[in-house]
Amino acid sequence: MSVFKSYSKGGCLLTAVIILLVIVALVVGAFFWAFNSTPNALGLGTVKLNDTYTVDSVGLSNYTINRLWKVASSLAKDAYTLGANGIPTAAEKASADEKTKLWIVEKTADGTPKYEEMLLRKAHSYVDLHLLEKEHAFFSTELAYMINSALNQFYADSKFVTDVVDSIGSADLAALIAPIEILQTLNASIQKLNFYQADGKTHITITVSVEISKYTNGITIPFVTLADIVYAELDVELDDFSQTNGKLSGKFHSVSVNERDKEVSLAALDALFKLIAEEGDEPLTTEQISNYATSIVSYLCERIGGVSTIDFDSGKVVFK
Repeated sequence: MSVFKSYSKGGCLLTAVIILLVIVALVVGAFFWAFNSTPNALGLGTVKLNDTYTVDSVGLSNYTINRLWKVASSLAKDAYTLGANGIPTAAEKASADEKTKLWIVEKTADGTPKYEEMLLRKAHSYVDLHLLEKEHAFFSTELAYMINSALNQFYADSKFVTDVVDSIGSADLAALIAPIEILQTLNASIQKLNFYQADGKTHITITVSVEISKYTNGITIPFVTLADIVYAELDVELDDFSQTNGKLSGKFHSVSVNERDKEVSLAALDALFKLIAEEGDEPLTTEQISNYATSIVSYLCERIGGVSTIDFDSGKVVFK
């Protein structure tokens, strides 16, 4: 074989490799270009999601596919597990039950205190009944357990509670029932409460689990099984409780779905609420859900007393 023929064969092989690499580069480049482009840039903004909404009209067309995918992929079954840190343990639940045994007297069939009584109390706060205690304190994990128990007991016994509310005639409590009933339609549970400070402001994060299976049963995505539950961490910037007589109130700050991108999480949740709204109904917004959850936490904490101090390291909340 001549040197020329050998060189020619080698040259053909090299040319083929270069062409292959160019094709791969073009494909990969196109993929990354698309992945880092927005639905609008790809001409997908007008794609219909249902009879009413398009990608653009639900507010998702100006986020890159990459950012949308990171949130969407977390909704696949078994793709995300809520971390155990901050979830009330058996010991913390028992501690709350022990602290409140003189205040929440009735129990459910399984022996859990009827924390739904907190919804109905107009007098005799926890502080009122424990005047001799040096400190009236609950940890955020205990509060999460108590408030979530009250919510779920209400879900199971909503007619009784609403009848009592009607008989009491409390405007504040009556105003709270509608938000609770909306959370009930989502089978929402409060998994965690956490307090922290940022830029001199106190924040509370409320981690809520929302059951989406009944809304996504008709949605089929190749190779993907959607999760039954999604976790939303609602972040609320609280007002200075020293100026509100210890009442927890504030404004919606941000939300993270399954610990993903906050900005896209907000857009994705608002889009979901639009898609699952009944025809003719005004869709919920994430900010509304946050306000509902905050008002419930605030109302039930008021039944304990006014917030005096919060230890951000330990999560201990002292009431007065």
